[in-house]
Amino acid sequence: MIVEISKGENSKEDMLGYVLTLLPNDTDKKLVQAICKKFEDAGYYIKIKFNGVDAKLHFRQSKSKKDLLALDIERDFTYKILLRLQNISEYTDKLKSLSTNILRQTLSGRECCDCGYCENSVRFSFDGTDYRKCAVICCGFVYVKLQEEDITSLLQLIDWELNIKRGA
Repeated sequence: MIVEISKGENSKEDMLGYVLTLLPNDTDKKLVQAICKKFEDAGYYIKIKFNGVDAKLHFRQSKSKKDLLALDIERDFTYKILLRLQNISEYTDKLKSLSTNILRQTLSGRECCDCGYCENSVRFSFDGTDYRKCAVICCGFVYVKLQEEDITSLLQLIDWELNIKRGA
């Protein structure tokens, strides 16, 4: 089942409420609520897919654009956040302010393997090292096993990307 949610739809709270029941603790629920609010405030579509008890949330600017963020919640209460950081080269000077875990996961994303699937790899330099990451959302920047201290950093990373997209 695919449910597309945009501002003003009556079922949004019900659908997101169900998704939140799939998360194991209040910290994770607050993170997902904050992510949803950021994207809703930025005018993004939220598309929710259910497969049994698994849920996938996709956030995109319009129906024809690629996802900027995908959130996969599995039946064993684990989840991963997949980000498309196309503009990371615009804010690499800010990356040092991220939590150790978020910075590590950002830098350890899958390197581009020239598969031909994506249009352009994501290139940036940090601390004297050049990076060339996969631009496919399921591979490049994946965040798992987040701790409470990582939430602010992940939300900041999302803000930086959204601000570039908005031209702010």
